[in-house]
Amino acid sequence: MVSANQRFRLGFFNPPSTTTHYLAISYVKPHELGDDETDKLVWIANRNTPIFDTSGSLTIDSNDGNLKILHNGGDPIAVSSIPGAGNNTIAILQDSGNLVLQEANHDGSTRRVLWQSFDYPTDTFLPGMKLGINLEADKKWFLQSWITEESPAQGSFTLGVDPNFTNHLSIWWRGEFHSNIGLWRNGIFDSSGDSTISDFIFSYTSNKQEKYFTYSVKGNVTLFPRLRIMADGILATHNGKERLIEGYPVCRNASSDFKTITALSGDISNDGFTFKESDNMTINDCQLACQKNCSCIAFASPNENNKTGCQIWSEGTNFTDAVFANPVFTYRLIYIRETTAAGDSGERRRV
Repeated sequence: MVSANQRFRLGFFNPPSTTTHYLAISYVKPHELGDDETDKLVWIANRNTPIFDTSGSLTIDSNDGNLKILHNGGDPIAVSSIPGAGNNTIAILQDSGNLVLQEANHDGSTRRVLWQSFDYPTDTFLPGMKLGINLEADKKWFLQSWITEESPAQGSFTLGVDPNFTNHLSIWWRGEFHSNIGLWRNGIFDSSGDSTISDFIFSYTSNKQEKYFTYSVKGNVTLFPRLRIMADGILATHNGKERLIEGYPVCRNASSDFKTITALSGDISNDGFTFKESDNMTINDCQLACQKNCSCIAFASPNENNKTGCQIWSEGTNFTDAVFANPVFTYRLIYIRETTAAGDSGERRRV
């Protein structure tokens, strides 16, 4: 399915080096975004329930009128779940990138909108979307990052309005306030001169029913605007600008550099302490935990296969690069903080 203006496409997406498939909306041929299909995605229907083969298809259930994904070897995956949708529903991908399920009259005209993807955003904020609270329906519109750079399952960072100060647009990490993007004050969105979002014109609506932010773009902006909350909590735009998240202690900054070594367990000294969090932490959560702990000099995922869990080491721990001489040994990928005379600097690197 393609929007009338040929800007958006609805279809199945397969992340590189995986066997998982997702129903997704993406920009059509946005050359400025490069060749990485992941960077073109703006919405995913089944981010937590992937399909493991190419059998997926989208259909409107003839019994209840809802959108469902059919696939081999499993029950249908509900995309919409509207009671009483009826049997005369149609789906349209609008020029805004909004997938809409609507009830149609017999002449084909729209009777009412039943469901829309803009009410269920994933990690991307498009012009026309809302981020905020519907007070009447007790519903929140917010973005949630991918769990890792490779997996679109719900991650650790969210972007939305502050429930206590609804005129604030903020980032949370696992439900904990992390940083403020900006606030609506005196009829203006104040982002403290943040160049990341300088191309966007924000507006704020507040009444008895709703409190939300939305945005449009300036006339000189390219045709593929969006804001995306990344797996590591960075707010990125269509043009590659990135906003580093705040909230680090004075001993750190958001761009501290971590080099990587591959070590044998026996090559890690016991002079420093280790700290292991729950297995549902991601490698990005682990880096953030290390950044916030002034004693932390290194971190790693105990579960190498899926990069979950967290282990950090304090000052005094020594690491030695492993020599791949014996394939039966177990090797660990360790991220070690690099320091310079001027303090922490640079960006995280992975190998």
